[in-house]
This record gives sequence, C-alpha cells and structure tokens, in this order.
Amino acid sequence: TKNENKYKLGNENHISAWLGYNFSKNISLSTRYLYRKIGEINVTGLGLPSEMAGCVDSGATKSFAIWNPIDLGYSATMLAHSIATGADASSGANIPMGRMGSVTLDDTNSAAMADPFTYDSSNIDQFKSIF
Repeated sequence: TKNENKYKLGNENHISAWLGYNFSKNISLSTRYLYRKIGEINVTGLGLPSEMAGCVDSGATKSFAIWNPIDLGYSATMLAHSIATGADASSGANIPMGRMGSVTLDDTNSAAMADPFTYDSSNIDQFKSIF
C-alpha cells in the first residue's frame, strides 16, 4: 500500500522486508515474503493471533508475544476497582489486581498491568478466532 516503504535489512542474507506504519501488517507481510526461508529464518514481532495463525501453522513463525487483551482488560478493571475502593495510588504503592497479582507503581505512578503473552502452535487456534 502507499503507507509502506521498502527497506533493505542489513544482514548477510540481504533479505528485503516491507516496513510501514501499520506494525501488525508488517509482521504478516514480512512472514509471507520469507515463506521460502521457512526453517532457516524465524520471523517474530507484533501481530495479532488472527493475522499470524497461518504463519505459525506453516512454521515461518515459531512464536510471537503481545499482550493478551483478556488479561490486560481484567487487570485494568481490577486496578480501577482497587483504586476506587481505597487502594493507595502513590509512587511505590503496590495495588492488587485479582488473578493477575499486583502491580507496583513507579515514580511516575505508572506500571505494566500484564506481562506479554506468548502465542505458538500450542495455543494459536484457541486465540485466532478471538482477536
């Protein structure tokens, strides 16, 4: 598409990949381009399970990690509930998030609410129809 620019990646194989503004699309495009290198190169990066299922099934991508929106949504809800019901939300505070554990706020009152989730051949079918 017109939002994509072609760049030469600097490595010994002189592989070209398409890098553009839509990062989800990039991983899918890169993987499709590299299908002929399956077994030699593992492509990973930012992509949704629905976009990456074929890449995982073919072996072009062994695994990739992104945040699981189910866990992230749960964490955000539990964090909001904890703060709304009186949890301390100052720097260094440890705030409970139910089944996701707890989070400690940094000096800017920020924290990661969930660890990235790894998708691979053992779970891609379960998630590809969800997102």
